[in-house]
Amino acid sequence: MIKRNSVSIILVLVLLAGLGVFHFPQSSSRDELVIVVHGLARSDNAMWLMERRFADEGYDVCLLDYKTIGQDNGALFSDTVRQIDACLSDKKTHFVGHSLGGLVIKNYLSNPERLNNITSLGEVVFAGTPNHGSEVADAMKDHYLMEIGGEVAKSLMTGIDTMGDKLGQNTVPVGVIAGRKSMPMTQDYFSDDNDGLVSVESTKLANMKDFIVLDVSHSAMRYDKEVALQILHFLENGTFNH
Repeated sequence: MIKRNSVSIILVLVLLAGLGVFHFPQSSSRDELVIVVHGLARSDNAMWLMERRFADEGYDVCLLDYKTIGQDNGALFSDTVRQIDACLSDKKTHFVGHSLGGLVIKNYLSNPERLNNITSLGEVVFAGTPNHGSEVADAMKDHYLMEIGGEVAKSLMTGIDTMGDKLGQNTVPVGVIAGRKSMPMTQDYFSDDNDGLVSVESTKLANMKDFIVLDVSHSAMRYDKEVALQILHFLENGTFNH
C-alpha cells in the first residue's frame, strides 16, 4: 500500500503549475500550423521543448495556456475554444495534445460548427490522454487535494462520468501515443501497462488512425525526443514509425 504522505506528494506534483503567456504562431518555412495543448496543472511553458522541435521542422506553433486547477469544465472548454479560434489561420492545421490536452482538442473537434472554422484540418495526435479516465485519479477521489483540483480534476476519474467518455466519439481520426514506463509510487493502482498516471488501455479510442506504445512515463512525454519524432512522423505521414 502507498502511504498517505506519498499520495499527497504525487498529487501535489501533479497540481503544481505556473501560468505562462499565450503564444501566437510565429512565421515558419511551412504553410502548416500545429496547435499544442498542455495537460492538467501545467501551462504553455510545459510544452516549450515540443514547440521548439516542431518549429525547427518548419511548422508554425501555437501554444494554448489555460487554467485547470479549481476550474469547472464549462470554464475550461469556453477558454480553450476561444484560444483555439485565436490560433487558427488559413494554414493547414494540426492538433497535438498531451494528457488532458487531448480532451480539450476532442471537445473542440466534436462540434461541427467549430470544425468549419478550420480551413484545412491536418492530423490530430493525443499523447498520454486519459480518454477513459485515470486510476490514479480514482485513488485520490477522497483526498482533500482533489477538492482543490476542482471539477476538471475530478472529471479524470474512470467510470461513466469521466470527461473523455462524456465527450463522446467524434469523427476526426486520431493518432494515439501511450506510455508504458510506470512509476513505483502509483504502480499498485494499475493492473496493466501504464505511464504512471494513465493506463495504456485508457488512451485507446475507437476512431484511432494509428496507435503506438513507447517506453516513456507520463510527464516525460512532453520532453522525450522519441515522442516528438513520432508525432512529427504522424503529422507528415498520417501514421507512426513502427
